[in-house]
Parts: sequence; structure tokens; C-alpha cells
Amino acid sequence: GADAAPRVLVPGAGLMRLPLELVSCGYAVEANELCLEMVMVATFLTQHADSLQEWTLYPFVEERSGHLRTADQFAECSVCDTPAAQLLAAGGDDAYAISLGDFMDVTAERPDEFDAVATCFFLDVAPNVLAYAARIAALLRPGGVWVNFGPLHFHWADADADEDPDDPRFAASCEVSWEALRFAVERLGFDVVEESTHDATPYTANPSASMQTVYRCVRFVAKRRAAQA
Repeated sequence: GADAAPRVLVPGAGLMRLPLELVSCGYAVEANELCLEMVMVATFLTQHADSLQEWTLYPFVEERSGHLRTADQFAECSVCDTPAAQLLAAGGDDAYAISLGDFMDVTAERPDEFDAVATCFFLDVAPNVLAYAARIAALLRPGGVWVNFGPLHFHWADADADEDPDDPRFAASCEVSWEALRFAVERLGFDVVEESTHDATPYTANPSASMQTVYRCVRFVAKRRAAQA
């Protein structure tokens, strides 16, 4: 109906912080995540973290090297800084849902279902980022918005030592520059209305460690045209 909350899809939702923040802003959100472990932890925090900073974690305790001080290995982190129940309170009964599974499988044959798609550190996990972009175009209603933030450090370009090099996703991997991806996004029926790059974006970093993982990330906002190009 006209008064229904705008529907937002968040693929690669991880521990669900972004979806919960969007719910708190008044959106109806579907969070899609492939990793069962992520969903289990997120569900626990959603259902059992009722108080501010109720649970204490030691995120670096298994990192045995790279510390400048011995105490850095045992640094504490308390969660949640905002209880999930507080974020969910702004939404209605149908404002938050989780879909577990591969993005391409979960979103098959769901045309024009969403008003927005929010991708954060997601595009470079795609075996074929162009296929992901085409699917996002299909999921959005005319006038819908795609908001992205993240690097283009494509996971499936090369196999790490602990991965199977015969996994077909490595053979199917499609690595493109932001320039080429932007061109494809526009050909898929979008107008890129905002874009910027952001240097030194940390990722699961220990701020006290001697080595940091940082990315130069691309942020863009693309609006789907009423008629596909």
C-alpha cells in the first residue's frame, strides 16, 4: 500500500548490523547471508543481547603475532553498543527478515520486489560481479536505488593456499575495474547519481597491531530508470 515501508534488500548482511540500522530508520528489510555461522551469531545477539554492552568478546586472542604490547592480544570488546531490540523497535512485525543462502539462488525470479538494495563489502565476493549487477537491476522497481560501499578486491580471482583451486567459481570469476563496472551498471538501466572513493578503509582490523588491512573503497548511488536501456 501507499503507506507501506520501503523495502530494502541487504545481501551479504554478515552479523546484521546494517539491516538493523535500516530497520531503525523505518525501512522493511530483508537481510540475505550465505554463512550459517554469521546468521547464528546475529540471531543470538538479536534475541539475547538485551542490555548495553552485555557480552564481552576477545577478538584478537587467537592472533599470536603482530602485537606491539602483550596486552593487545587480550583486548576486550563489549557488544552491543546499541541493543538489537532497540533498533528493531522502530519497525513493525514484518520489518526484518533473514534469508539464508546464496544471493543468486535466494533472489531468483523476484522481479521488481525492492525499493532499494544496499551492498556493503559485498560485490567483490561475487564469482561474476556483472551477474550480480544484473540481478540487482532485476530486483529493483523502476525508480529504485542501489547504494554500494566496498572494495573491488575480487575473492574468486585467485585461490588461497587453503582453498580448492578446482572450485568452478575460480574459473568463472570476472574481475573488472570500477570504470568498467560503472559502464555495465549504466547499461543495465541505472543512472549513477553519486560516486566517490574512500582511502584507508579498515576491515576487521586490530588497531593496535603492527599490520593493518585497509582498502580503497568505492561508494556509489545508482537509480534504476523507468525504462531499461
